[in-house]
Amino acid sequence: AEKEKRTERVGIERSLLSTYRQLKYLTEYDVLTGIYNKPRFLAATRDMLVANPQGRFVLVCFDIARFQLVNAFFGVQEGDRLLRHIARHLRERGRSTPLFTYGRLEGDHFAVCMPDPGRDAIETAASRIRQSLSAYPLDFDLTPVFGAYEITDAALPAETLLDRAMLAERN
Repeated sequence: AEKEKRTERVGIERSLLSTYRQLKYLTEYDVLTGIYNKPRFLAATRDMLVANPQGRFVLVCFDIARFQLVNAFFGVQEGDRLLRHIARHLRERGRSTPLFTYGRLEGDHFAVCMPDPGRDAIETAASRIRQSLSAYPLDFDLTPVFGAYEITDAALPAETLLDRAMLAERN
């Protein structure tokens, strides 16, 4: 009887641990793309900036111009495939760049934070995203719209840094 109680307790603990892991995933990751959601992106970006106080960083936001037309003309499933394609590109870039946070903010809005060695780095990152989109198999002009904010005060809240990059995207 004692062995059965122990076995039952272990089963319950495993079930609780599994549930905890699932809930933690849902609070930190975008379910569609599997990359950070907005709150987790902001936290990871804050952690990166705090851990590298002497570094120069830039926060870049982007979305796809007329993305809603992709959903309207080709269907929501195709739009979702496109969003997962973008997430794969960001994930690959994140693997090859040591200081690089990225996430899906909402809809077709994404953000990255990376070292800022100068304007060329921003142009290179934008060019890579454009290339990734041009390689996507869809007969539609997939044009990314970018906004970048050079982080001059890493003590500002990550939300403020993101707001400034999003403001640059709209102008």
